[in-house]
Amino acid sequence: MTKEERKIIGVTTAAHGLNHGFILIFSAVLPMLRQHFGTDYFHLGLIGNICFFTFGLGSLPAGILADRIGSRRLISLYLFGAGFSSILVAFCDSLPSLGACIGMVGIFCSTYHPASNALISKGIRKTGKGFGIHGVSGSLGVALTPVVAGFLASALGWKIAYVIFGIAGFCVGVASLGLHEPSQDGPEEGKAGQVLEKPVGALLPLAFVFAASMMTGLCYRGVLTFLPT
Repeated sequence: MTKEERKIIGVTTAAHGLNHGFILIFSAVLPMLRQHFGTDYFHLGLIGNICFFTFGLGSLPAGILADRIGSRRLISLYLFGAGFSSILVAFCDSLPSLGACIGMVGIFCSTYHPASNALISKGIRKTGKGFGIHGVSGSLGVALTPVVAGFLASALGWKIAYVIFGIAGFCVGVASLGLHEPSQDGPEEGKAGQVLEKPVGALLPLAFVFAASMMTGLCYRGVLTFLPT
């Protein structure tokens, strides 16, 4: 790998782990939030759902933004935005303010995957290896966040857990500013401007994939939210 490729892998690896980490701090400190805000798990589940909803909703325009402003800029925006929002969570004193800040975390985190996928596909020659390393880092973020955030919250309080992750986001954000946007390869000869017509029948399999993804997400998020508790 070239020096620039190593920089891309280093930043996206850290950013991917943090991406899942920002979302899962909530799950790790759920019992403490219940006690602090004097509420129950149902209402905290609603608060968590705000984050998951904005995380999904923001993914729709994120790909377009990555093409227009550049994937590197969007990754930096995610890291600084999610880091700032995570720190803001520590200052929440009511469920509405908690929901608003958690929603901000989700919306900033939502921009990451389309941007990082574009950056790796354009900036890494061995894309399979790049995506493999990138995928492992996200799984490590899922696995380690309940341990790290849970330890920080137990030792120093749940607010400190959010602050520490926020500071980590700022640090990786500063590192992301040193990345260069890879050049966009032009279209293959003979394919420029080509429009592929798809039959209406193709919508049915697509709808099935979307439905399956929704049901998988229901199980995945439900388990990740409440299983640590």
